[in-house]
Amino acid sequence: MSTEESNDARNTDHSNDEFPYCCDIDVTFPTSRHAEQTMQVMRVDKELGDKVVKSFSLHGEGNRTLRISFQAGEAKLLRVVVSSFFDYLVVALKVYQEFDPTLHDSGVISASSAT
Repeated sequence: MSTEESNDARNTDHSNDEFPYCCDIDVTFPTSRHAEQTMQVMRVDKELGDKVVKSFSLHGEGNRTLRISFQAGEAKLLRVVVSSFFDYLVVALKVYQEFDPTLHDSGVISASSAT
């Protein structure tokens, strides 16, 4: 599983005066099921306040890539929500690694990397 940060905390084409700081993160999963499940789990939590907006979408080959877009009114808030997102993502990936036998059966995770 790989992560790729496609934009940093600066103005992008989808920013505006209210949310000048933006970050898009693409995470490619082994299957579309993993991407969909992660999206459903992550989108449940709403951001606190009205100074941060996040959105989720699936794209790429077989909808295996989850894109999370963050927009914030302050650079510090963007840093905090992106950092928090990665913390939650690590938990989700560890759950898949520990409890999803299809990853082991398909060879995506070897016995040595699962420990």
